[in-house]
Amino acid sequence: MGIILVARVPFLGFVAGAFAGAGVAWGLRVNTFQEGIQVGIALVVGALVGFLAERLAGAVAARRA
Repeated sequence: MGIILVARVPFLGFVAGAFAGAGVAWGLRVNTFQEGIQVGIALVVGALVGFLAERLAGAVAARRA
C-alpha cells in the first residue's frame, strides 16, 4: 500500500523502482532496521549512479549533434 501511496509524490512516482527496491529488500532478507538502512543507502547510491549516467549520455549525445 505504501508503494502505491508514494506514487502520488511526483519525485517518487517511479513505481517500478519502488517495487524493485522492495524486491531487493525482500531478496536480501532485511530483518532489522540497520539492515534496512544499509539496503536503503545502496539503493540511493544506485539511483544516483543511474541519474549521473543518464545525464552523461545526454551530454555526449548533445555534443555529437
